[in-house]
Amino acid sequence: MIDTGDIYAGLELGTSTARLVIGHVSHDGVVDVRFEDSYVHGLAGDLVHGNSFDEQNIDDLAHWMAHAQRIMITYGVKRAHIAATSVIGHADEAGVLLEALRTESGLNIHQLGHMEEVEVALKGNRKLIDPDADLTVFVESGAGSNEFALLSKGGQVKEMRGFKFG
Repeated sequence: MIDTGDIYAGLELGTSTARLVIGHVSHDGVVDVRFEDSYVHGLAGDLVHGNSFDEQNIDDLAHWMAHAQRIMITYGVKRAHIAATSVIGHADEAGVLLEALRTESGLNIHQLGHMEEVEVALKGNRKLIDPDADLTVFVESGAGSNEFALLSKGGQVKEMRGFKFG
C-alpha cells in the first residue's frame, strides 16, 4: 500500500539500461517525479557474445547502483523497489550477477519473471487502455525480451506471454 505524501523510488535493471525514478505521491494519488537517471551498461553486449557477464560490466553497474542508493537517501526515499528484468535471470550467471550487485550496492533486488514483467508494465499503463475496446494487445518491449498481454473488453487479461529476444 502506498502512503500518500511519501517519496518512493523504482530502479529497473534492464538488459541494456538501468533506470532510477524517484517520485512524491500526492494526497490525490498523483506522482510527481522528482529525479530520474539512467545508466547504459554492457550486460546486453555480454549476452550477445555468450550467456555470461563480464566482471568489469558487473562492477560498473554495481558502482552506479551504489550511487543510486546515495541519491535515494538524499531524496528521503521511504520505500524503493529494485527489479531485474526477466532476461537477466535467464543468463547462466544470473545468480552471480544479482549477488554481486546486492553485495556491492546494499540493495535488495527482485528478479522478475516474464509474466511478472508484463503484469508490472500493464499495471503502470492501465489508464492508457480503452476499456470499451473489444480486444487490446498490450506489448512491453525491452532490449532482451518482449511481453504481450491480450485483453478483452473491460481490460480483462485473456492471455499473457513472454519471449526472450535478442
